[in-house]
Amino acid sequence: MVRVICTDYDNDEQLFTRGACFVLAIVLYGETGYELIEICRAHDYDCHIMVKRPDGMYLDIRGYQTEEQVRERWGQHVDIGPADLYVLENEWTNPFDTEDCYARAMEIAPALIEGTYEQDL
Repeated sequence: MVRVICTDYDNDEQLFTRGACFVLAIVLYGETGYELIEICRAHDYDCHIMVKRPDGMYLDIRGYQTEEQVRERWGQHVDIGPADLYVLENEWTNPFDTEDCYARAMEIAPALIEGTYEQDL
């Protein structure tokens, strides 16, 4: 189980790319029904969770991206496949540690979905 202290991050991009990406993905999934996607680097077990629209566009804290853009960021040889909601909700973290992560994800999800979110750098 991962312990994520959401108030330890300086901005949303850090929070949702360095520990709480799964929280944002779960919220986006709940709001849109988009497919949960896991992107993993096999050589170091580093994984990132995001959602994928039916048209193939991926969405996370950085906004909408093509698969090519995802691979540019995470590596051409990453494994991209479906993520398991049960595993994310029950094995990745203790919900009590991520309560404020969920609150922040719920706050910014509408703007991310609409494509109007601006980073809080």
